[in-house]
Amino acid sequence: MTFAILIHSLNFDPEIFERLNLEDMRIVLVQDGVYHATIENSPIFNKNAKIYVLEEDLIARGIKKEEIKKDIEIINYSKLVDLIMQEFDKIVWY
Repeated sequence: MTFAILIHSLNFDPEIFERLNLEDMRIVLVQDGVYHATIENSPIFNKNAKIYVLEEDLIARGIKKEEIKKDIEIINYSKLVDLIMQEFDKIVWY
């Protein structure tokens, strides 16, 4: 099962990953959650998960693509909808 967590805030409790204990997890950084993409030691990087960041939210906050970690995939709203509709079995908005 592919499980997505949409993180929309900098106030994120890293223990949520431990409680979920998922094998196939994807993280989508949206709204203020995109700031995690610029923090080298953010707790979201402690798990082996595919991480996406919403391009429109990066732009809205003045974050340049060069400022985010290299292993994070930048997606737009259209790609987010595709991921939600085609790849994710369960979604949590955190």
